[in-house]
Amino acid sequence: MSLDQNLFTLNFVNADPNDSMSLDLVDTSDTCHYKKRRNLSSGNSVYSWYLLEPPGDAVLATVTAPNATAKTKTIQLYNPSVTLEIKYAGTLSFRWVFSWEDHEFEWRREQCFLIRKPDPPVLVAVTKEPPGKIKTSTLQILDYNLHRFDINDRKGLEVVLLAALLSFQDQSDDRSGSSSKPAESPTTVSPGPAVPAPKYETIPEQVATLQKKEAIVRNEVVVGEVGEVSDYVPFCTKLLMDREIVFIVLRSTTPSTVPKVVSVAEQTKLEMHRGEMLSEDLHQYVSYDDVPTPQVGGKGKKIIKLDDDGKEKDKSSTYKPPTRLLLRLSKVVIPELEPRNPPSRVSSHGSHRPPQGPPPAPSSRPIPRPSPAPAPNSTGRLRKDPPAPALNSKPPSLAPPPLPDRRTRPHSFHGAPAFPNAVPSGNAYFMPPPGAPPPPGAPPPFGAPPPGGPPPQFYGSPPPMHPAWQPPPPPMMSPPPGNYPPMGPPQPHNHSLQDHLKESAMNLLGGLGQFIKR
Repeated sequence: MSLDQNLFTLNFVNADPNDSMSLDLVDTSDTCHYKKRRNLSSGNSVYSWYLLEPPGDAVLATVTAPNATAKTKTIQLYNPSVTLEIKYAGTLSFRWVFSWEDHEFEWRREQCFLIRKPDPPVLVAVTKEPPGKIKTSTLQILDYNLHRFDINDRKGLEVVLLAALLSFQDQSDDRSGSSSKPAESPTTVSPGPAVPAPKYETIPEQVATLQKKEAIVRNEVVVGEVGEVSDYVPFCTKLLMDREIVFIVLRSTTPSTVPKVVSVAEQTKLEMHRGEMLSEDLHQYVSYDDVPTPQVGGKGKKIIKLDDDGKEKDKSSTYKPPTRLLLRLSKVVIPELEPRNPPSRVSSHGSHRPPQGPPPAPSSRPIPRPSPAPAPNSTGRLRKDPPAPALNSKPPSLAPPPLPDRRTRPHSFHGAPAFPNAVPSGNAYFMPPPGAPPPPGAPPPFGAPPPGGPPPQFYGSPPPMHPAWQPPPPPMMSPPPGNYPPMGPPQPHNHSLQDHLKESAMNLLGGLGQFIKR
């Protein structure tokens, strides 16, 4: 691959012709920046060498492995001390992977990439090698791509890239058989510190390793059997303090860690409340992630048991604790995880409320409004408002008022004649005088006792009747036109209800006829 002449370039120069593991890394001005020397104290049975920094030859890193062709190699950095492994991950292609500060790197032949899944990888280093053999002669580190990521120790990353690349060259030389034993030389190399023995991880380190292996997403905390409750709380509080994370998920690994998940959640909420890290309380949502057990032998027939043994089943004996638990601690309310049916409240007497039915339909009748208080008038007294109309009262008539120049037609029930030549009856048109006997068939006067009842009660004596009073003579009407025999005075006769209805109907029809003729 072509290199950029404007970038910082390191050339690999052999320092000792008799030892292929002695190399100097110089720039274009022949200034030495790094040295590679064999670790003579380890012997020839173990693959080990140093990476030194001139001019004081300070040991920057040590690379060790069982042999040069091993698929896993250990790189130990000093000041500060960091241990990491580089592993062979390819099957048919050349791929070596390692991690540095939560970033994944991968060497592919002549290029090194920073892996960003699902985004495409970013190129961070380029080498120039002859075809068919890994024999690096030039290296360029692309600093402008490294500045795009949060990497605190860039010097340490550069040392790891060089150490991994130099180990690949030794592996190629060992397979081709070109590597030779170092010749005895009078030059003495200052031995570096001995390779430290592998140390056991502490409990917080084991918890951190568990999170890297088991956690699927960034906001997930896996609670395992390793460590105590207090060892998982720092991971939870660190994630909750991140502004980009809205909620975290606590997941159990085994049925025995289900109570531990609940304890971690309670301790995390208490720690956040003590430190006043959040302005609002955390919302907790619990869900069971139980895996159904498969039935052996296929699905059988459903059996309905009809005969009851009469013994009450104990519900506590049939309860089974959850095998897996997912507990979410959220900074905001998640409507999808809220309970759909809230638990019913119990009254003070211990009985449940009866279910409330739907609200009644609104009535079509108007609701009477309370009348406002009467306002005082100018004299200081309360002014009485007119009474409000009743609810069942009839609306006022919409008929036009009577005209003054038109004569109104009286109703036929009062005895007024509907026709000009009609003769009114005497007992229906005239009122009998006081003290005169009522005509036959007339209703009893007001205050008269009912038939067979007690005598009426009067307040005082009735007024006396004038002795010279006589009933007026009946009016004489002109005879109707035509050859009709003359009619004498009207004779009183009894009118029944049927006669009144008949006479009213005739008068109504006659009035309609006259109205139509007009």
